[in-house]
Amino acid sequence: MSTLDLVVKAIEIIGAPRRGASYLAIQKWISSSRGNVTINRLKADLKKAIEKGLKSGILKRPTISKNVTGLRGYFILNKDVIALNKMKDKMKQDEVEIAEKLEEKAQVTKVEETKTVNVKKTKAAAIKKTKAAAIKKTKAAAIKKTEAAAVKKTKAAAVKKTKAAAIQAPDSAPAQGLDTDEMEWRFKLFLLMCAMEMAKSNDSGQGSSSNED
Repeated sequence: MSTLDLVVKAIEIIGAPRRGASYLAIQKWISSSRGNVTINRLKADLKKAIEKGLKSGILKRPTISKNVTGLRGYFILNKDVIALNKMKDKMKQDEVEIAEKLEEKAQVTKVEETKTVNVKKTKAAAIKKTKAAAIKKTKAAAIKKTEAAAVKKTKAAAVKKTKAAAIQAPDSAPAQGLDTDEMEWRFKLFLLMCAMEMAKSNDSGQGSSSNED
């Protein structure tokens, strides 16, 4: 509380409605209220406070001290100025409170926005991770399917080849048998022809001998 505030409070308590309070009465009340202040220091502060009060319009002279100057005479409160100052102070306080609330709200909004951004980032990371896992899974399934199809195709080709070989083997055996029989038949025919030629040659030889006899 400033010295001027103490002056205003002193006049409110000890001052008469029309006359107000004198410098000495104000000094005495403040001295009794603030016992730790020296008289010399109080006089200097009180003089400055009263001069400031008169200049700002918070204090004024009553009618009986209208022509008095300095610290003599009496001082009363200018209630209109005080009320206006109180209103201004209240407006300033309200402005401070509003500014504090707005700042607090801005901080809360900033925190909420940060949380929202973090949640969005977390969701985006989760979606990205899920997509990557799905793509990896799909690729793995495709590779597995391709490998299975290749194995199946290889097995089918092997089975087909085995079946073809099994079907062809019985057909080739009789063919080989027929070739052998044919060769044997031709060999026997050759032997028979040779025997016939030999017999013919023998008959021709015997006929010549008979004619000579």
